[in-house]
Parts: sequence; structure tokens; C-alpha cells
Amino acid sequence: MYQIKPNKFSLLIVLVLLVAEPLLCQNQVMVLDGDFDYTEIPHASDYDNSQLTIEFWFKKDNDFIEDTPGQIDMEGLIYKGYTTSADRHFNFGIKQNSAPFFLNFSVSNGGTVFQLNSESIIQAFEWYHVAGVIDEQSISLYINGILQGSAEISGSVNYVSAPIVIGKVSSESYANRHYHGHIDDIRLWNEARSESEILDYLGSPLQGDEENLVGYWTFDDATAIDLTSHMNDGLMYDDTHTSVDIYSWMCSSIGDVSGDGQVNISDILHTVNIILSNPTISSNRFCADINGDSALDVSDLVQLVELVLGN
Repeated sequence: MYQIKPNKFSLLIVLVLLVAEPLLCQNQVMVLDGDFDYTEIPHASDYDNSQLTIEFWFKKDNDFIEDTPGQIDMEGLIYKGYTTSADRHFNFGIKQNSAPFFLNFSVSNGGTVFQLNSESIIQAFEWYHVAGVIDEQSISLYINGILQGSAEISGSVNYVSAPIVIGKVSSESYANRHYHGHIDDIRLWNEARSESEILDYLGSPLQGDEENLVGYWTFDDATAIDLTSHMNDGLMYDDTHTSVDIYSWMCSSIGDVSGDGQVNISDILHTVNIILSNPTISSNRFCADINGDSALDVSDLVQLVELVLGN
């Protein structure tokens, strides 16, 4: 049991509260307001592969999805083709009129659409990591590194020349299906990533030169540039923009709350802000749960301060 020693920690905590804002992590995330915002990434031949893994983080910024009369209530996250099964490759969307939502991942063979749905676990205002894996004759869906389901598919995966569209269903027939929320760190691999590979890297930034990585968009420079050598840059449309998310999903290890690859005073600042705003663990804050009790409180802060002082 850790005991707070006022003479050792009180001054440091006061300083943390005074200077927190300037030192917070500057991770940029894409912001879409649900009112016709979207980003488009051109098609590339590297995406035409029998094995593919698509990863990204997202956070829904409201607790409802606008009603679409006569259709399923949904919002598009990432779509590559949609209108018919013949011009669809892969799609991700969230469905259900109100939170908690469920996530849908679908893949087409050009004639049949194969779909996987998560349980209704997606809450508003929380970050979630998603990985969709295509492995020749099967597809798998992971949320926060946990397998949601797998399904066999028949025939060959359908390759289409349609661009990758982020933030809406890529069909003008569904004007109400624009996404309202944040999206970050989109990764495209031309391999079927394993569960352990997904878990090992989901909370850490990449370099951009990893083997089989064919697309990587972080939005950290407020644009949709591709950080791999493929340089398949995207374009943001309407009012799509980026902003700093101080409660970033990104961290390289327990204690690295700011995601800069180190355990230092910046992590203390993040932890203080998290505790003051909402002392409940969520998928984007697991790095701050130092003692592993699934609650963010002063004991985590004390242990983090000791880690920093010990470095």
C-alpha cells in the first residue's frame, strides 16, 4: 500500500496543476462533425491483396445516430466502395440509434457481402481501437485487441478502384450517414495481422517503415499525409480538421500516459487531468492505471510520481 508523504509530493502536485496545460501531449486527431465532413484517400494497387489488416482508433462524439427513414441507422467510419456488393471491398460502420452502439465490419467477394457485428459495447466519448483482418478465406474483427468474431468467406475478396473514404458511407444515397466523432492513427497492412501483433502495437505509434505496412495516417501535422514510403496522401473535405486530444489513446507502456515513449512529468500532468475530469478507466486511459485496479485515482498518481522520481 502506497502512503502519500506530504513533504515529498505536495509541492510537485501543485506545480503540476499550475503548468499542466502547456506540457500536454500534442497528438492530433481527425475531427468530423457529422455534417458532410469526410476525408478521401486514393486507391492504390498495394491495397489489392488477399490478406489485409485495417486498424484505426475512433471516439464517437455524441450518444445518438441520426434516423435514416426506411434504412438501418448507421454512420460510416471507413469505407472502400459501398453502393452494391460488386463495387465494395471493405467497410466499417457503427449502428444503432443510441448508445451503446455496435460496430459492423463487412467484406465483399463481388457478389456476396460477408459481415461481422460486435456486441453493443461502443459508448460515446470513449476511444476504441478497431482491427479488421482479411485472411484469404476468412475475416476477423477485433476491438481493443479482443476478438469479436470471425467468419469464413467464399470466393476471392473483391478489389475495387474506389478510394478509401473516412467519415461517411461512400454513397451519396445516404446523406445522413456521416460520422460525428474523432478518428486517428489509421494503419493499412497487406498481411493478416495476428491477435498478438495487434495487441503489441495498438497503443504505440509506428515509424512508417514497418514490414508490410502500406498506409499510415496519423493526422499529427493537421493533414492526411501517408507516412509510409507509398506516400498515398489523402484530402480532407468540407469542415474536416484536426485538434489536440489531451486524453490520447497512445502510449508505449504503463505510465507513458502522454504517449511520448518516456515516463516523465508530462505523464503526471495527463494523469492529474484524467483524475480531475473523470476517475473511471476507459480504453484510452489504460496507461494511467498504474496499479491495475481499473480505477484512476490518487494512488495511481502517487505511484507514477515515484516512477518519475526514480528515473
